[in-house]
Amino acid sequence: MVRAPDRFVGAVVRGVVAGVRWWRRWVTVQDFREAAEQSEKLADKFADIRALTLFRWRVTGAVVVVAGLGLALVDLVHGRGWLWFTVAAGAVALAVLGRRREGSPGRKAVLAGPRTLTWTMDPQVLVDAFRDAKLIGKDETLRLVERATRVGDGWAVTVDLPATRKAADVIKHREALASALAVDEVQLIVERVRGNGGHAGRVSMWVADSDPYASPPLRTPLLRAERWDAWRPVPFGRDARDRRIDLPLVWTSLLVGAIPRQGKTFAARLAAAGLVLDPYTRLYVADFKAGKDWDAAGQVAYRFMSGDESAHVVELVGWLVELVAEVQGRYRRMRELDDVTCPESKVTPAMSRDRALDMPVTAVFVDEVQVPLEDRTPVDVQGKRLAAGEYVGELLTWLAKKGPAAGIVLVLATQRPDSKTIPSGLRAVLGRGSRCG
Repeated sequence: MVRAPDRFVGAVVRGVVAGVRWWRRWVTVQDFREAAEQSEKLADKFADIRALTLFRWRVTGAVVVVAGLGLALVDLVHGRGWLWFTVAAGAVALAVLGRRREGSPGRKAVLAGPRTLTWTMDPQVLVDAFRDAKLIGKDETLRLVERATRVGDGWAVTVDLPATRKAADVIKHREALASALAVDEVQLIVERVRGNGGHAGRVSMWVADSDPYASPPLRTPLLRAERWDAWRPVPFGRDARDRRIDLPLVWTSLLVGAIPRQGKTFAARLAAAGLVLDPYTRLYVADFKAGKDWDAAGQVAYRFMSGDESAHVVELVGWLVELVAEVQGRYRRMRELDDVTCPESKVTPAMSRDRALDMPVTAVFVDEVQVPLEDRTPVDVQGKRLAAGEYVGELLTWLAKKGPAAGIVLVLATQRPDSKTIPSGLRAVLGRGSRCG
């Protein structure tokens, strides 16, 4: 300021211009107006824009009055010296704001740094990201359904894709879109909007401020539950948006797959926890890892084994044959029940708790199911010799198809959920889950 007063005055003038431009953009609600134009809803939002504009003008007037009164009070109490000090401090702040642009003399050139979530405030940047990810064409654009808003620890926005573009393609190429938005793909959630307010080209996006999975593990609500109803979905975890994920087990079967040491056994045990807390359920637990993970469940299980020898595979075959006969017997008994007790050929909650009917919800947990499925021990099946693994696959497939309506639940965990290990017929009738860390 002392050495180059002309440059200081120039910087102050540029700071005043920059400040006035920012204030003008703010007071005229340019961000809201541009979002409405992008969504082609400017006419619908005109009243809201006008109301917000008037409110910001009132705020501006109030700030001017308060600032004027503050300066007058400083002058009255402390004299002109403090007043000039306040003016000088404001001039320095304006000079900093009005510094020369990058590359001009007097300032260091600034290299391009990491991109930030500027797309949440600028719809055009979001459109450019979709184009960079090749999800829309160069001449295509997006229709903003809901402008970006804060939801939890991230930003959420809903857009309509151009005609013929599908939300399924955006979900499939989520990684490319995350790259275009300069975020880790674990921070980006892309979902198709369904129901009355959705269609095949409407996409809901949420981007976390940081890695949502970097926080400490959460404790399951089942730890505080003294009992649980097996017919209620089991609390299975929370997604990146901190929404609770519930896992329904009755009427379905589940395949949990993951590479070693990534928690598939813990995921299967979490599903079992809700059933263990229901005194009316019946558990079959086969632990082919032969470790200690399932020992606690073994204390309440109807059938339990832990081992990876051929003898254990043969024992599992016996269990599955027993369960096939159990399912067939339940269907025969259901035919004899009246329509009030059994309105359909399905086990009801009341039926599963009626000990006289003997049709409890029965869950079969097989950990490291690839071990029995790949076992080559010969077994006799109706006069034929089959490999034990082949027969186990046939029995599991039959139970997955016909067992659910009779109250049978299958939960299988494996390191290798591929078609070579899990028969295609079995994979087709299993709900799939994964545990990656």
